Amino acid sequence: MGIIKRDIAVCTAVAAVAVFFILAAPVQAQANTTPPASISDLNETAVGDTWINWTWTNPSDVNFSLVMVYDVEGVLKTNVSGVSGNMSYLNTSSIEPFEANTTYTICTHTVDTEGNINTTWVNDSATTLPSPEVTPEAEVIPEVEAPTETEAEVVPEVAETLEAEAEVTPAVEAPTEAEEVAPPEATPEAEAPPKTPGFETIFAITSLLAVTYLVRIRK
Repeated sequence: MGIIKRDIAVCTAVAAVAVFFILAAPVQAQANTTPPASISDLNETAVGDTWINWTWTNPSDVNFSLVMVYDVEGVLKTNVSGVSGNMSYLNTSSIEPFEANTTYTICTHTVDTEGNINTTWVNDSATTLPSPEVTPEAEVIPEVEAPTETEAEVVPEVAETLEAEAEVTPAVEAPTEAEEVAPPEATPEAEAPPKTPGFETIFAITSLLAVTYLVRIRK
């Protein structure tokens, strides 16, 4: 009996030591596979003709890391880091310029420090402003300077001179019906120049002279 009791005591002691070491061994932590919650209050707070500013509130998970931002076609545009429970923002001018008067949509996922991604989409859409119209410059109208005292005195003098000339020039009155219009005087005809003696006249004079000469010789 004494041997049996001793064996039981030894076995009990060994079991107690084994339990001690088992309990004292470090417990291996299980990996965290739970993604963080989604963002909230996603909304545009300001817009321009080429940009949009969005803000949101990060989830309160202590291991929250960042927000992944996609476009409406599912293309990742940027990652926005933040503090859990705080507000974050994104101004699209830091990514790319937008077109004026166009609607854009962003889609978000949240990620924690272990790399767990919340695949629930949180989206928002906003429209950029129209392009500002270019206002044409107003035409500058030159100012008309007031005439000086000397110029003001010259103007009335010119007017008086014109009035004096109008008084000197007599007005030509149209003839009345009673007045007869004198007929135009006839222009005297020019006298015809004397005619030069012709050949017959010269021949007659020559013959007369010849006859007179012959008569004298015979006497």
